[in-house]
Amino acid sequence: MTTVAVLAATTVQAEEAVRLLSFMSIKDRGWVVEQPVPWQAQRLRDLAVCRGNAPALTGESADAWRQAFEARVVEMTKSEAERRLKPFDLNGDGQILGPEAVPDEVDLQIARRAYDANYDREITTAEIEAYAQEVLGKQARYLNGCHDLFALDIDQDGTLAPEEIAEIAAIVSAAVRDPQSCVLPKIDYTSDAPLVFAVGKAVQNLEGIPEVEIVSQNDNVIPYVVFSETPVVWRFNADPKSVQVFIVAGEFIAVEGVPSDKVIAVPKSDCTQFRAVDGTSPEGYLARAQIGHALGRALPTYDALVEADRMPSLYASRQ
Repeated sequence: MTTVAVLAATTVQAEEAVRLLSFMSIKDRGWVVEQPVPWQAQRLRDLAVCRGNAPALTGESADAWRQAFEARVVEMTKSEAERRLKPFDLNGDGQILGPEAVPDEVDLQIARRAYDANYDREITTAEIEAYAQEVLGKQARYLNGCHDLFALDIDQDGTLAPEEIAEIAAIVSAAVRDPQSCVLPKIDYTSDAPLVFAVGKAVQNLEGIPEVEIVSQNDNVIPYVVFSETPVVWRFNADPKSVQVFIVAGEFIAVEGVPSDKVIAVPKSDCTQFRAVDGTSPEGYLARAQIGHALGRALPTYDALVEADRMPSLYASRQ
């Protein structure tokens, strides 16, 4: 059990990283914060394909790439249709009409299923063209591939150069590696020895101090994680020998029933508050990556703190 201290990043740096992430797709957000180097390499390859020999991607070159992609898909689809129909196209007009449509060979039957839109057993050039457009429609998610890259145009000047992609990776990576100040416990545990979270509701004791009682029926020696939005007294009413460590995320008044050497305090900070952050938001992706980096990718610790943060509201909803 160790405690990891994290140095503070500049607010400007974090804000700029969030701004850049806000333009990105969910896929790109998760990828760049976790693996900035592979993300940069792939996006540079994408950019090279889209911009060709030009120094930067422009709207015109993105349009040109899309037009070329559309033409290539349509041409490939038509060529495939020609290849499949050639054995039955007796006059070489690219269609299956009249006597040509009589045979019931398996290959022709299969071809009809793809191209014969009106089920009249004949296949016209118009039907093949319609089928090619249908295939093109199924490639819709690729058609805007080059235009989608403009989400990375950080200076919003309508062009995208390799240097901008590199700058994004550098800014996000720096924000992840230098997160806001917080102290997080590194929790080592296996799936068959789960963390136990506090389940309790603060009540006023005789002195008027809010108190949360924790009763454990678990005889194993395990770690506990507790969290409260406001300072409370945590009272552990079980055998203290069953406590491996007692982690208190957020502010607290006291911990009773647990030896002091087993108590680890995690100061209340942005790193221990997750409910206010949408996990799919730019802030959410950045926070998770920051904590993951601070803990050496010990994501169970992150998950433990998330659950601890949610615990009070979950318990309240059951009352």
